[in-house]
Amino acid sequence: MNYRYGCLFLSLFPFLLFGQCYRSKKNPLGDNPRIEITMTPEKAIVQINDFPVVEYYFAPGEKEDFPATAYDAIFSDVRLVTAEGESSTQVIVSMTIRNLKKISKTFYYKREGFDTTWDIVAGLEKEIQREVVLSEAVEVHATHLMISVWDNQDIDGDSVSVFFNGRRVLEKFALSKHPGIFEVTLSKGANVLTLFAHNLGVNPPNTAAIAIDDGMARQTRVLSSNLHKCGAIELLLSRE
Repeated sequence: MNYRYGCLFLSLFPFLLFGQCYRSKKNPLGDNPRIEITMTPEKAIVQINDFPVVEYYFAPGEKEDFPATAYDAIFSDVRLVTAEGESSTQVIVSMTIRNLKKISKTFYYKREGFDTTWDIVAGLEKEIQREVVLSEAVEVHATHLMISVWDNQDIDGDSVSVFFNGRRVLEKFALSKHPGIFEVTLSKGANVLTLFAHNLGVNPPNTAAIAIDDGMARQTRVLSSNLHKCGAIELLLSRE
């Protein structure tokens, strides 16, 4: 690698390492995280900042493909939760780890007992036999939320169900200007809100406005679904 390309790689390295996390506009690990990877015969021990260590146990044949140092790795889709009984301590419960030198090699870390976004989406897709498409992540400031769903366009006969973490919380609701209202409580793992279309109305696709009220702020998003794909958003508890 000549000097010019070496400088280019070093200038892009922070973006390669942490630029792929779609869940939040801010890097959940901070702007300049400290990372150390220690390899043992059976696992990789990843220390990031002052978070409790992540222990990734190798499946047969995985060790030689796991990134050996932070300079080989891309970390993304990082999820943090508050440690049990310790309101000031954050724990990494899931993330994707890619080997920068062997870009096709991807490893998914999940702490036992916590559902990830992939778990929820895969489970719901299997149940409803439709693709679930996540459009964005919405930050909220409380675990208990009031959700409202209504038709923010012309009333054209749309009918929907709403799923929260794979559980149906609003069933066969005819969209109108009068909202359907329900409450949800965020789980310790991932939290996904999904709009299921029972029909397409007069003007496809089936579109609904969804307001999320956490007691401090009310945020509104618009989701669209059809008979093959379901629009969805992820709900993230703010660390601030």
